[in-house]
Amino acid sequence: MTSSGIGAFTPKTIVEVFQNTVKHVPDSPVYYTKAIGSSDYTFKTWAQYYADCRKFAKSLIALGLAPFHVINIIGFNSIEWVTACIGAILGGCIPAGVYTTSNPEACHFIADHSEAHVVLCDGVAQLEKYVAIA
Repeated sequence: MTSSGIGAFTPKTIVEVFQNTVKHVPDSPVYYTKAIGSSDYTFKTWAQYYADCRKFAKSLIALGLAPFHVINIIGFNSIEWVTACIGAILGGCIPAGVYTTSNPEACHFIADHSEAHVVLCDGVAQLEKYVAIA
């Protein structure tokens, strides 16, 4: 820490920054999406995004995950990926991203090494990698 500049700021967690943003700009758009085949964009607000992340966190807790349990997330960049990642953090879990280019053996290594309790796949192609090692 320093007495001036960025090093002088008090450290904050991701959760603190997220909640502070929701508190100050709840109705501002956080992201825009466009469905495949559509020319129209839709958006979600910070409050809606926070609610989605909390729902995911509650789902993990309902599945029996406890603080510091790990979930693996394999998929391409998407709002669902980020929602799962932040939702895991809100639920006290540790998200571990897995490259979509990972083969089944690499997926097994990551799941085993991280002691993953849940694996979240963005589609059948990614799921098949885990089915192959089950």
